[in-house]
Amino acid sequence: MRSKTVVTVSIGISLILLAFSGCGESVPKDEEVAAVTRHIAGDFMDELKTELLTALEDTVAGTVGAIYVCAEKAPEISARYSSLPGITVKRTSKRLRNPNNAPDEYEMKTLEILESRPAFGSQDHYEWEITDGQKKFRFVRAINTSSVCLKCHGNPEKMEDEVKATIAEKYENDQATGFMLEDLRGILTVSLEWPEGKAVFDSISAGL
Repeated sequence: MRSKTVVTVSIGISLILLAFSGCGESVPKDEEVAAVTRHIAGDFMDELKTELLTALEDTVAGTVGAIYVCAEKAPEISARYSSLPGITVKRTSKRLRNPNNAPDEYEMKTLEILESRPAFGSQDHYEWEITDGQKKFRFVRAINTSSVCLKCHGNPEKMEDEVKATIAEKYENDQATGFMLEDLRGILTVSLEWPEGKAVFDSISAGL
């Protein structure tokens, strides 16, 4: 009789624990979070690209204007996206122009992963990261060097004097020149903390 009671109690406890485990917010699949963070990355890059092309097409601003976009507008756009609950958007590189954008340990590792891939390989990398109990989804997109980028990230000897002077004025210890076409110039990182970023995830996911 006692053994039957013990078994009954054990089953009851198991059912209670199972019920409680279902009460928490379930974590979505990696592909679902990747779709949302990829969407954020795409919106960010489109907005920054529009600002850069507008400056470059301006007969007065030109390449110098594009430098100011990267120096002033880009941080503003990053800050706006990063004001979303649980979201952080950041550009970084091994060869920095702005020292405030230095890569963290994860970003440095991802830069090396992307560098090791062939030119025709995937330009994205993502995974969950747990640090001090904080669960965070990291989505990284490669920023490759286009012909437009070479205007202020290419061979310094081929740059206009005004462009070199502006870079020197804005960035005292610039390391972001000497790139060649299609080189991996840096990465864009979108981080989504969970569950802090759930509302943003749900909102964007519903529209995809």
